[in-house]
Amino acid sequence: TSLPRLLVIDGQQRLTTFSLIVEALARVLESQSEGAPEITARKLRHYFLLNAEEDGELRYKLVLSRGDSDTLRSIMEKTPLPDQPADRLVENFRFFEEKISACHLRPADLYRGLNKLLVVDIALDRERDNPQLIFESLNSTGLDLSQADLVRNFVLMGLEPEEQRELYRDYWYPMERSFVNKEGGDLFDRFLRAWLTIKLGEVPNRRRGYEEFKNYRGSHAKTSIRELVEDLHDFAGHYAAIALGKEDDAQLRSIYVGLRQLRVDVPLPFLMVCYAHYRNGQLPHADLVTISQLVESWLFRRAVCEIPSNVLSRTFASLLGQVDPENLLESFTGFLLTRQGRQRFPTDDEFRTQLQTRNLYEARHRNYCLSRLENVGRTKEKVSVGEFTIEHVLPQNKNLSEEWRQELGAAWEEDQERWLHTLGNLTLTGYNSELSDRPFKVKRDQLGGFADSPIRLNRDLAGLDRWNANEIERRGRALAASALEIWRTPTLRSDVLDKYRERLQTSQGGAGRYDLDHFVSLRGRSLDLLEDVRRRTEKLGLVESIWKYFIGYSGSARSRPYSLIVWPRVGFLLLSVNYPFADIEAPPENWRAFRDGKRTRGRVRDSRQLGEMLDLLDRSFELKGSNPQVD
Repeated sequence: TSLPRLLVIDGQQRLTTFSLIVEALARVLESQSEGAPEITARKLRHYFLLNAEEDGELRYKLVLSRGDSDTLRSIMEKTPLPDQPADRLVENFRFFEEKISACHLRPADLYRGLNKLLVVDIALDRERDNPQLIFESLNSTGLDLSQADLVRNFVLMGLEPEEQRELYRDYWYPMERSFVNKEGGDLFDRFLRAWLTIKLGEVPNRRRGYEEFKNYRGSHAKTSIRELVEDLHDFAGHYAAIALGKEDDAQLRSIYVGLRQLRVDVPLPFLMVCYAHYRNGQLPHADLVTISQLVESWLFRRAVCEIPSNVLSRTFASLLGQVDPENLLESFTGFLLTRQGRQRFPTDDEFRTQLQTRNLYEARHRNYCLSRLENVGRTKEKVSVGEFTIEHVLPQNKNLSEEWRQELGAAWEEDQERWLHTLGNLTLTGYNSELSDRPFKVKRDQLGGFADSPIRLNRDLAGLDRWNANEIERRGRALAASALEIWRTPTLRSDVLDKYRERLQTSQGGAGRYDLDHFVSLRGRSLDLLEDVRRRTEKLGLVESIWKYFIGYSGSARSRPYSLIVWPRVGFLLLSVNYPFADIEAPPENWRAFRDGKRTRGRVRDSRQLGEMLDLLDRSFELKGSNPQVD
């Protein structure tokens, strides 16, 4: 008679914990001379852990997923652990073994206590029951599962056991292994969010990834589960190459290291699509390198120029639908050069000025910046900035020594305040404490000083006799000039660029032919209110389109319907928010249903009324994620 076999859809952790406790108790019984007739190590294993007369998988009463199965078997059989054991299983087993050994109760007493556990099991019929629906109901309370866990169960649970094992073994398990993170975290969840952004053309709500995945699957029912899992597997490889340092090509790997140092995830969906075209032979290697470099330049220039980054996630999501898959490099370059406002690619002049004059020392990307400047031109022996500390050539000490005051001149206080944290005054050293606040020439000539340093950033300092505001400014200009060669601006022939400008105007329809000066009623109070609207919508990453009769705000220039519409009037604004009027519990008297109740329109004359109306915009984002459209 064959043994009955069941797939566990909920309770795997509890069954595993119980099995580890039983094996630990069996080990303790084996080590003790005194036993109890009703319970022995052999009985424990045969009752709860092993099917003694079976071989292979059938020998074990509990078989875990591939990542944990070998470790559990090694524990049960007392054989050497696999090369990459499941650390949590080993740690928990040793914990139970230690506690049971030190327990004042006899093993037989512990066994009787285990027998008092009440086990409730529900067996499902595959032909009549929906295991995924029951799984979701069982997990609706308690500790939340990760989005990746929910998606895995959704994808695999409805399959026949053999196909389920095959897809898990060949596709899902390799993905899980590639996203192993010793520091913990949610790498798999982050990948799924990037993959969904590619498929949906918008950024899904971080907490609704599983729901968005189910919706996507529902709208692509003709795609088989195998095709879906294969696509996930392919893009997981692209994600790992870009975001996890698993790229083999040295040139691409160097660029991806820089992107990771910037700690920005938003370009990943776009870069994954470009990488997929590269792997499929549709995008030349040189084009992928240039595109990746332009992404890095765009992100870093924006950071230096302190352009808010909250618009970027939706910008990159919409970008996927705006570039030409047959001409990725040119169309992406055209996209960059036609952006305006908070989406813009900062010019060389803006970037150069900001890099020279802003407080770089307290910026999040300071180490990245100095690392790239130090390693420019190095292709093999790169210097790791993490091994050094940042040194202020002109010290931070407000009570500068007399030597430093004389070095700087009469305006030493003003010069220290202005130039202290700027690029020209920063370098790298392994002798920060030794250099301290000493005079410049001492810092230059001492052991480990600037003249004794292998760091390129210190070479120009080694040849100077003094350090003052003029030298800081000069060095800042020189480093900024090098920065322009690292973080380059995109270029296109003027006739090609004109083509992309015309396309932008066409994609916006009437938008682009008008500006705010077109609205004669937009002055005084209504203009002030509109500025508040623009600040709020910029924070949400919405794009402004100015038309003949109204101003619209949406996720991109091509996204419809508008999240917010504004009609300027003398002394007030009319606003329409894409939020159902019927869902508002106690709307103000001047709010009305608009367009079959799917939108809410109201008149605002002051900041309070405007705030109430714009709160609806925030609620629509909470309801609908990154693209709050309910029409």
